[in-house]
Amino acid sequence: MWILINIIQILLIIVWTVVCVLSIVLMPLRWQYWACNNIWSPGLLIIIGARLEVKGRENLDKSCQYIIVGNHTSWGDILVLFIATRQMLRFIAKAELAKLPFIGYMMKRMGMVFVERGNARKSAHSVKATLDKIKDGAKMVGFPEGTRSQTGKIGEFKKGLIMIAVKSGIDIVPVGLQNVYNVWPRNNYAFRSGKVKAIIGEPISTLGYNETNVSELVEKVKQNVASLSGQ
Repeated sequence: MWILINIIQILLIIVWTVVCVLSIVLMPLRWQYWACNNIWSPGLLIIIGARLEVKGRENLDKSCQYIIVGNHTSWGDILVLFIATRQMLRFIAKAELAKLPFIGYMMKRMGMVFVERGNARKSAHSVKATLDKIKDGAKMVGFPEGTRSQTGKIGEFKKGLIMIAVKSGIDIVPVGLQNVYNVWPRNNYAFRSGKVKAIIGEPISTLGYNETNVSELVEKVKQNVASLSGQ
């Protein structure tokens, strides 16, 4: 029974995404984000049977610069963050996503930053692109674990994303995502309906940190995200 339901869900996801992408790319940038936050992402959560609860949205000040950092367990994390923040977010994503049909094209049009892992020169270019977007006022989102968790448990945080915040002198906003892994598992499309949560924490200042003590900030951010995600 579940196999049939999941097949139908996958087909609906594909159709919904194609229709939305074809519509969204024709819009001005601000309207593209409005559509992602209010149409595409909520529609996909409905298809997979997820109910979203958001707490701490008051910690996001639209007039302030920051980098949003969260735990990463599922493709559904991106949908949840779009809806939870209701802002124009630029995700820092692995380069492979740029090659995905429809989604990759939409991400490029919306100004996402792609990171080529294992290539020092291209990675340095990605860091520069991220810093430039921050200077232009963009709000960036990244997952310091670097990949989706295999078990749903939070993994080690890499310092690259945290170092970008330090160099930019902006705050880090931790976000804990709960139960997204169970609703949309990492390694398959066995969707299961359920309630997911996005808990937005208070901003963490990067003042006083540099390359010599950034590891302390990395651990502080990780502990905040772990606590917010219920781990």
